[in-house]
Amino acid sequence: AEAKKIGGVYQMNLAAAGSWGIDLEGDTPSVTEGTVANPGATIELAEPDFQTLYANPQSEGMKLFFAGKLKVKGNQMLAMNLQKLFALK
Repeated sequence: AEAKKIGGVYQMNLAAAGSWGIDLEGDTPSVTEGTVANPGATIELAEPDFQTLYANPQSEGMKLFFAGKLKVKGNQMLAMNLQKLFALK
């Protein structure tokens, strides 16, 4: 229920770990391997940086972004909501 409140469709491209689609708009939130059509935000970063982001999304997201290690295409505000999803773990 919390993931659905966040909403959005995301494309996550992780160097050396592949591409993943995250759909928080459907009836059931889902993650699928590969690319999604028309994501609201596309996020690109290296797999080790993703691990850092996932471990501590509140403090690491902006650090990675301003260091140029996390790149966002599309709706940047939507991309910022993704850290809320990682905080649900």
